[in-house]
Amino acid sequence: MRDVLETLVEFGAPARILTDGAPHLGTDNLVRLLKNFRGELLGRGVRVLWDSRVERLQLDDAIRQAEDTSSASEDAPGASSD
Repeated sequence: MRDVLETLVEFGAPARILTDGAPHLGTDNLVRLLKNFRGELLGRGVRVLWDSRVERLQLDDAIRQAEDTSSASEDAPGASSD
């Protein structure tokens, strides 16, 4: 559990969640965290597909990838295509 909380702090959660008895992120922090998580994933070469569903998941020792996505779009919901 401590690793999860430390990772959340690394991505922008308030440090107090490490010492609070009942850690709470709050909506404002959650939005920032998700943007930071997404940025990290994109920086590592992960494609984020919106409005899509994983039909099949292929796992092996070295690579984990989703395949056969339906209705895949790499544009964030509400994003302009300009």
